[in-house]
Amino acid sequence: MTTTQNTEMILLLGNVDHEGILSTIKTSRFLYQKKLLESKRENWGSIVELVKSPKTSAIIVKLTAAVYNLLHDASYDWVANELLAALSKKRVMVFAYESLMDPSIDQEQPEDDDIDDEFRYYGAMHRPRPLPETREAVNERLQRHGLQAISYSSNAELT
Repeated sequence: MTTTQNTEMILLLGNVDHEGILSTIKTSRFLYQKKLLESKRENWGSIVELVKSPKTSAIIVKLTAAVYNLLHDASYDWVANELLAALSKKRVMVFAYESLMDPSIDQEQPEDDDIDDEFRYYGAMHRPRPLPETREAVNERLQRHGLQAISYSSNAELT
């Protein structure tokens, strides 16, 4: 019995390459490629090309707080529009943490005394939570492009 690899590709945008997702992709014999949106504009340009590729048959996207901030960053505006427009023309599943989708759900902000230096550097510096106006603007932008994000409360829900 011969098995053949599918020539179509599933694009994973963000850290969605959990065991359950990869197992399903491999079982279906699809190729896959992972790209990170928490990156420079130039990388977003290459992501847009991958999304537009006829070989890309489906896309799974994980939006984080940092990606929300980039989607609202004026210097990313053109490429963000290109990306969202390209995504809207493909089979896509978009996931976003529940507090990004629903402003009534807000993560607890620890008091300054409760934040250790490592969290202060890695957490606050690299993954700042978006301001309410950023969150609202990005959610509206997703809707304008016909992209409906699915909210999740833990990474286990993504598998």
